[in-house]
Amino acid sequence: MGDQDIERIVRQMARAPINRRGFLKAGSLSASAAFLAACSGGGGSSAAPSAAASVAASAPAGSGGPSVAPAPSYATEGALFMYNWAEYIDLDNIEEFKTRYNIADWTYDIYDSNEALLTKLQGGATGLYDIASPTAEFVKVMADEGFIVELDFSRIPNAALINPTFQNFYDPTGPDAKYNKYHVPKDWGTTGIAVRKKFVTEEVKTWKQFF
Repeated sequence: MGDQDIERIVRQMARAPINRRGFLKAGSLSASAAFLAACSGGGGSSAAPSAAASVAASAPAGSGGPSVAPAPSYATEGALFMYNWAEYIDLDNIEEFKTRYNIADWTYDIYDSNEALLTKLQGGATGLYDIASPTAEFVKVMADEGFIVELDFSRIPNAALINPTFQNFYDPTGPDAKYNKYHVPKDWGTTGIAVRKKFVTEEVKTWKQFF
């Protein structure tokens, strides 16, 4: 990146309030850890829509044999309602997902902060979304307030392939272990500080110095 590009970015940031999303975008830095969570209208841990119907089955009438549950069906209901950070998913990926899983009705709303997500849910939007992507520290409050339900990990087999470091974001044996049931990791990264040593001669070690 040349000096002119840096100057342009700095000028843009100076003209607008600095928020998390704007800072990450302008600085081309990776986002902090984000996790998927299934949203629900209820306050309990009810099953996801159509999950029970697709799994429960009995042997044909008159067979005399024991009932056998078939492998889970991953067929969709033809609709998906998602609430996510702006610019977190490539639009081509959305179209591919719609085609592959027969999603005719895709509602994709965006927010610019975790607080905006919570405000909408607290305002009565629970039950409106199938999936959301809060940052990890917000999973606990969303679960405690009944905004999300536990995931059915029997229907998410690839969760076993996630790096063990991220499989148990909360203490797997401590008092917060139950919150590991509400999410799977989607993205992980860090936010850093970039300085132009041509103008900043002191060593920058803290966010206090940055601000």
